[in-house]
Amino acid sequence: KLSLDIAVNAVHLQPIEPERRMAKITYIEHNGTEHSIEVATGLTVMEGAVRNMVPGIDADCGGACACATCHVFVDQAWFEKTGSREAMEDSMLDFADGVTETSRLSCQIKVTDQLDGLFVRMPNTKVKSAGLILANALIKAAGVGTKTRLTKTDTLALRACPFILVDDPG
Repeated sequence: KLSLDIAVNAVHLQPIEPERRMAKITYIEHNGTEHSIEVATGLTVMEGAVRNMVPGIDADCGGACACATCHVFVDQAWFEKTGSREAMEDSMLDFADGVTETSRLSCQIKVTDQLDGLFVRMPNTKVKSAGLILANALIKAAGVGTKTRLTKTDTLALRACPFILVDDPG
C-alpha cells in the first residue's frame, strides 16, 4: 500500500503545464489558396505549417536553418514584427529563388502573441534540396584535373558541412 500511495502522490505533485496561447497565422500558397491556422506561441511559423500539412513549406532540414525549403514572403505590414534575419538565414536564402526584402525562412520566425494575424506567402518556385546542392558542389570540387570553378552557391553548400574546409575561390 505504501508504494501505491507514493505513485499516486507523485502524479499529483507534477506541475500542470499551462495551456499555450495561440496565434492565427495565414499561409497563402502561390496560387492564392489560404490556410488560416492557430499556431501555439513558442513554435515557429514553419512548425505550424508542417504540423498542419500546409503545402509549399517542405522543411527538408527540419528547422535547422540548413536549407531554404521553408522560404516565405512576409506581408510588409508584419515584417518588422518577425525580427531580423541572422547571417545564417541570409546565407540560406541564397539557395531560394525570387528572394525579396521581405523574404524569411519560416523556421526562423518564432510565433509570439504579437504575430497573431500574421500573413505569409509561399513562392511559386521550388528550391533545390540541400542534399542536391551539396552533391553538385562535391562533384565539382572532386573534379580531379579539371578546371571546374565553384559558384557562390557551391561554396556556401560546402561550408555548411562541418567536415569540409573550403577556401574562397578568390
